[in-house]
Amino acid sequence: MQFILTILLINAFVLLLCAFVIVTNYFLKQSGKVKLTINDKRENEAERGQSLLSACFEAGVFLPAACGGKGTCKKCALKVNSGGGKLTTFEKMQLTNEETRENIRLACQVKVREDLNIEVEKKAGSAAAFKAKLIRAEAVSPKIKILEFECGKGGLPGFEPGQYVQVRVPLPWETVVRSYSISSSPGDKLCFTLDVQAVDEGLVSNLLHKAVVGNEFEFCGPFGEMVLPKDFLNNAANELVLVAGGVGLAPMRSFVAALTESRSNVKIMLFQGAANRSGLYMEKHFKDLEKANKNFKYFPALSAPSLEDGWVGFEGMVHQLLNAKIETVENKVCMLCGPKPMMEACEKILFNKGFSSDRIYSDPFDY
Repeated sequence: MQFILTILLINAFVLLLCAFVIVTNYFLKQSGKVKLTINDKRENEAERGQSLLSACFEAGVFLPAACGGKGTCKKCALKVNSGGGKLTTFEKMQLTNEETRENIRLACQVKVREDLNIEVEKKAGSAAAFKAKLIRAEAVSPKIKILEFECGKGGLPGFEPGQYVQVRVPLPWETVVRSYSISSSPGDKLCFTLDVQAVDEGLVSNLLHKAVVGNEFEFCGPFGEMVLPKDFLNNAANELVLVAGGVGLAPMRSFVAALTESRSNVKIMLFQGAANRSGLYMEKHFKDLEKANKNFKYFPALSAPSLEDGWVGFEGMVHQLLNAKIETVENKVCMLCGPKPMMEACEKILFNKGFSSDRIYSDPFDY
C-alpha cells in the first residue's frame, strides 16, 4: 500500500512539474523581444505578445486602423513574409484567396511571437505620432461630448477636412486603439476637436468622456481618404453634399468650418439624420450659419422624434430627405459618414440619380 502511495505521489509531482514547465514556457514565449524587419532595410526590436499594429507604431510606422483594431476594416493590411503565424478567423473573413497567397495579413490581428519580416507601403509613413492635452470638454447631448485638445511640441500634424486620428490607450494586457474624425478646421495648427459618443461598454469612448482638463493622450495620424478632390474649391460652380448620421457629423463639421473660414464660394448642402432632437447636437449652430452664409444649407431629419422634441421639420430617414432635395448631379461631390445601413441607402439613391463612384466619398464608423 505504501509503495502504491509513493508511486502516486511521484506521478503527481511529475505532473505538477510538467504543468509548471508548460506555463512557464508559455509566458516566456509571450515576453521578451523579437526582431522586426521592415522592407528588408530597417531592423527593430519588438515586445512579444503585442499586436503587429502596435509593434509597427513603436517602430515609427503608423498604419490606419479605422475599425479600432477589430479586424474588420482592412486598413492595416500589409505583407508578412515570415513570422506571422496562422490566419485568424477575422483575416479569413476579410482577406481574399489571392491576398492570402501573397502573404497579406491584418496587422491588428497578427500577434508578435517570433521574428517578423514585413513589407509596408511608403504612404504608411505619412502620419505621425503626437501627444495632446485635453483643454475643453463640452457635453452637447446626453451621450456626445466635444473634446478639444492642445498639441505639444511640434503642433498638430497637417490634416485635411474629413480625416481622422487614432487615440492609443495603453492597458496592462495590450494597447487599445480607437479612431475618431477630426471635427475642427485645419486652420488651427495647435488645437483640434473630436466629437465623441459614449458607447455602452465602450472602453475608450467612456474613458474619454470621463477625462478631465489636463489629461494627456497619445495620438497618431492623420488618416483617411474622405477628402476633397484636388482643385475642387477652385470652381465656384461646384457643390459639396455632406450626409451625416448621428456623430458622423464630426468630419462634416470640419468641412463646413474650413470652407467657411476660407470664404469659399462653393455651395454646401449638409444633411443630418438622427433618431431624436438630442442627436442634432449642432442644430442651432448650423441654423445660425444658414442665415449668415448664403452658400450653406442645412437639412436635418429625425426618424423617431418624441413629443418633447417639438419637432416640425422633416420626419423620416435622412436618405429619404436626400432623395427629395437632390435634383441634379452636375458639379456635385458627396461625402457620407454614419452607420453602414444609412450610407448604403444614400449610395443607392446617389447612383440612381447619376452620381459616379468617383464623386462619392465615404467613411463608415461602425465597421
